[in-house]
Amino acid sequence: MISIQFGYTVHLSIGSACFALACIYTIKRLTPLWLGVGLLGVVLVVIPHLFSPDDFAVDALYRSLREAACFFVLVVLKTVTLNFSFESQARIARAIWILMIALLVMSALQAIDLKYSRSELFFVPYAFFAPPSTPGGCWTIAACWLQFEQAHGILTVIRPSATYSEPSYLGFIVLCLVFVSQNVLKGRHGGGKMAFIAAAMATVLLAQTTSGIISIVIMLLFATRPSPAKTAGIILAALLFATGAGVVMSDRVSDIMRGTDMSFLARFTYPFQAVSQVLEKGYVLGVPSESLAKLVSNEVLAATDLSAGASDNGLINMFLLYGICGGIALLAILFLRCSFPEIVFLVLSMQFNGSIFTYDKATLISLSLILFKARFDANSERRSLSLEDEPVDRLPYLRALPSRLAKPIKDVAATP
Repeated sequence: MISIQFGYTVHLSIGSACFALACIYTIKRLTPLWLGVGLLGVVLVVIPHLFSPDDFAVDALYRSLREAACFFVLVVLKTVTLNFSFESQARIARAIWILMIALLVMSALQAIDLKYSRSELFFVPYAFFAPPSTPGGCWTIAACWLQFEQAHGILTVIRPSATYSEPSYLGFIVLCLVFVSQNVLKGRHGGGKMAFIAAAMATVLLAQTTSGIISIVIMLLFATRPSPAKTAGIILAALLFATGAGVVMSDRVSDIMRGTDMSFLARFTYPFQAVSQVLEKGYVLGVPSESLAKLVSNEVLAATDLSAGASDNGLINMFLLYGICGGIALLAILFLRCSFPEIVFLVLSMQFNGSIFTYDKATLISLSLILFKARFDANSERRSLSLEDEPVDRLPYLRALPSRLAKPIKDVAATP
């Protein structure tokens, strides 16, 4: 998870390798029903190319096929329910704790460095990330903004991002961990889950990622499964966290309220405008992202690079790229057989910089859903043993089985 964005290219990366493993597992779990449902979604993803205002482009079709594959894997794996032993639960809990602490420490070191020395010492070099995360001429994400400061003579706000290419992606990872913790840390010592959530809150606050902060608050309010006695405490904690985040990020909150925050505009305002402009031109079945530049206004294009995978809002992208009918159908397939917390998680995951149909995000979301649905039972490993691994002493079971090889035994005493 820490290095999920590392790689040489999009197809030669840790994210693509994890996705390949997910594909293998998907094939093993495939059923005729979900094969048909998944293929329906694949058709809906590819259809917009038939009505594109541009000439047919192979690269654009490849991108859509990649998105369709990610959609197919996500749809199949979200139905998987696995059984783990309590020992496995402890190992998974330890793993997510280690990851959360690592992200918190890394973010804290970056925040301290940016506060006092601005040396970009603890940031990951951009060369480690697979394109298109790599901008030209910058060693790290902090270096880009430091160069901007020197060129314009102003002080910019540089935010921690741990081992990821941007703070928003860090918020997405923290959201996945909080979602998984609701099941993995269930039934363990009382303060463990609250301490984990506190670490998650501290991480997104250090990164000052608005999408991450809002998602954590919504997750606590709507997607957790607390007992009635703990509901009031969770609501109070969420409200206190939201209040603290508002104080820490007061300048950005003011910009959002005034409508001048470019990140908020690129994630919500401009994507809605793009959808309305595309529909006005009659593209009700969607349009490839490579053709959006011909259909939307220059103002929207100047604020968001729609040609690079459409807007920063994955939920709005459903209707922008696949049309009204396609968007509704794809969301219906995604939400099919999902509980309310899972639907909330899927919707929140779409608010982090673009589509969820990428190698890394499809894998992480599928894994999060599997762990959230997992059952933990002391007898799960015993049930999963094969016949060869079962204990040798099965005599009572064998006695109860009729044998075709056994011959009737004559009663010697009754024989004359």
